[in-house]
Amino acid sequence: MAADSTTPRSVTPLEQAHRALGWMGARHDMVMRLFRLATEWLDEEPLLTRALDILNEVVGAEASSVIMLDRQEGDLYFAATTGPVAEGIKLYRFDRTEGIAGWCVASGQVLRIGNVEAESHWHRQISEQLGYSVKQILAAPIRLRSRVIGCIELINKIDPPGSQFDPEDEDLVADAAECVALLFALRRKGGA
Repeated sequence: MAADSTTPRSVTPLEQAHRALGWMGARHDMVMRLFRLATEWLDEEPLLTRALDILNEVVGAEASSVIMLDRQEGDLYFAATTGPVAEGIKLYRFDRTEGIAGWCVASGQVLRIGNVEAESHWHRQISEQLGYSVKQILAAPIRLRSRVIGCIELINKIDPPGSQFDPEDEDLVADAAECVALLFALRRKGGA
């Protein structure tokens, strides 16, 4: 007798294992691609932009940025950006206590914001001035040794359409932030 197509089918343990292996494979592939960047002699901004492109592809984000803490000025700036307003956003600097990025840097925690309009830390001025609609943000701190030196922000999950950032995406962006920190360490040690 055929199963009723309207009855939800439970996921088998084998299907769960295949899903987990697929996710682990994507995670491994992303980390390997990020570490291969260490062998390329790129200036800092193109190196970080390539890392963001890899992360956008793996997570399915519309845009992203590496936001760094300027130790001399004490504010945050966009070190690299991708997405529809990438060039315009590079001109902005903001106080280290402002926005989701400031919160991420201060707390040292991965932050997943599903609705930025409902979040009190959301600093909407930049997106309003650029005419860019930000709906969701996923941010992870970049740590060099024990100090947070910046963060990675992913903006608006678009793949698959209509989806939200999830806990697996949190793990991926946290891994990417660790890789970016290692790239910084390697470049500084090598004098690049």
